Amino acid sequence: MGRPIEREAQAPPGDARPEARPDAPPARLVIIILAVFLALCVGAALLPHDRYIRYQQLSQTLQFRLEWNYDRIHHDPTPIDLALIGVSRTQAAVSGPRVSQILSERLGRETHFVNLSFPQQGRNAHYAIARELLETRPEVKVLVLAVVEQMPRTPHPAFRNIADTRDLVTAPRLINYNYVGDLAFLPWRQSSLFVQTLFPAAFGMKTRFDPADYEGTHMDSTASFLSPPDNWVERDKLVPQAELARQTAQYLQGLVPARLPARFAEYEYASERVYLRRIGDLARRNGTEVIFLFMPIYGGPVVLDDPDLIAPYGPLLTASFIVDDHRLFSDYGHVNRNGSRLVTRWFAEQLASLAQAGRIDLNRQPE
Repeated sequence: MGRPIEREAQAPPGDARPEARPDAPPARLVIIILAVFLALCVGAALLPHDRYIRYQQLSQTLQFRLEWNYDRIHHDPTPIDLALIGVSRTQAAVSGPRVSQILSERLGRETHFVNLSFPQQGRNAHYAIARELLETRPEVKVLVLAVVEQMPRTPHPAFRNIADTRDLVTAPRLINYNYVGDLAFLPWRQSSLFVQTLFPAAFGMKTRFDPADYEGTHMDSTASFLSPPDNWVERDKLVPQAELARQTAQYLQGLVPARLPARFAEYEYASERVYLRRIGDLARRNGTEVIFLFMPIYGGPVVLDDPDLIAPYGPLLTASFIVDDHRLFSDYGHVNRNGSRLVTRWFAEQLASLAQAGRIDLNRQPE
């Protein structure tokens, strides 16, 4: 008997054959897509642009003074003998024009000091400004850096806007709360700056220095001013002592001691430590000496959390005489005009004394 013929099974009437699912994309296709995306990001990150436009991006923000900093460094021919890079405390406390005047009188020769401080903490942004300054102005003899009672853990938020591409890429990765976000922002930033460089007028940008838009060599950061978009900052304000004490207590309560053992401080405070070294290297290569300035808050500590960190780089000047006088403050962290007059005079006298004692050299000529 022959073998029965096998027939293909047929679905019962009314039953539908299940639809075939499309095959998953092969791994090679996924790799190609990712590689193309990465190449586009890298290509965008390498797009050229006008550095001047980069600094104009912040002209309508809290950091609007950074544009003046860029103009003073790159476009104002007036020499810079000493410069202060700090935070809003030193911005409010030290009058650049007045320090220049006092130093010139004390030393018997024209001496130019400039206050390049700007709001918020973060040594990485100070490094970006220090690079602009020291790579452009070889005549800078002394660089003053602001310090606060406890170094910040987080980098400066404006670093992603003003730093060079290589500085964003080579920023410390561990522990850096902003690294991934800054790197992801980079292709967009570069693409935007590239287009604005091609069509500056369409975006309200300028590629050439306009003296009419410049506040001048003698801009005084201790004066009252309008902060964008429409915030009047009153430097002559007086605040009741009880209110200052309340503000200080709130600020100090927010300070968090080191969470990690001391041997891990290099990672917990990565931004402060890494960029302090980089600034120190820049200063050494330029023959520039480094000094530190500590402006205490009202009723706050007059010693640093980690004074040994800055000791290898230069001396520390502390304005401890202001700490208990509420009449000198416009809020817990910033002196008013009365305070700035006293601090400016004291600071200029300290610098003059260091120069006359030979501890800083204000006679060095650039190589």
